[in-house]
Amino acid sequence: MALHRVDLEHLTGVSLVDGLIHQIVDLLYFGFLAAAVSLGLIRSRVTHAQLLHYYAYGKGASLALLAAASVAGLGIFATMNRYWLQGAVIGETLCEVAGNATSLYFLFVLPIYLFPQIFGVSERKIRVAVMTGAIAWLTVNGVLRFGLLARYGVLVSFSRCSVPESRPERLTRLAAAEFQPHP
Repeated sequence: MALHRVDLEHLTGVSLVDGLIHQIVDLLYFGFLAAAVSLGLIRSRVTHAQLLHYYAYGKGASLALLAAASVAGLGIFATMNRYWLQGAVIGETLCEVAGNATSLYFLFVLPIYLFPQIFGVSERKIRVAVMTGAIAWLTVNGVLRFGLLARYGVLVSFSRCSVPESRPERLTRLAAAEFQPHP
């Protein structure tokens, strides 16, 4: 079975249309998380719009922190790569992991503590709704990504990266190319 990669950032070849498609898929992707959480709170005073607003804010805040962590990681990599390449890659990777951890915090941990105070719903009900929503969201994500890959050989890419290698691999390759002697 051949592997077919579907990159949502370059689906049609028209950057304006591709960017719009990518944004719509991202909105649906995180809107589904809010919808899954709201199903657990169906008999409470919390509306789907309130949850969608929070999750949009949470994703925006986590993206801002991810961008700051990426800049810090690239700064670490840029200053350390000439002296200690492995340490530079490790430092940059740790910054990326810390940036991605903020997404977990804003989307799953913080709602458990904030929602009872904001919406007046019991913490137990919020915890069950958030955990059930997280499990449903991750399950659908796994089925879409890995199910399509296993069954049809289709790899759906949600990233803006057009190179199918990870960031540490790419940084290591670029740094190694910098140290190659020129003929």
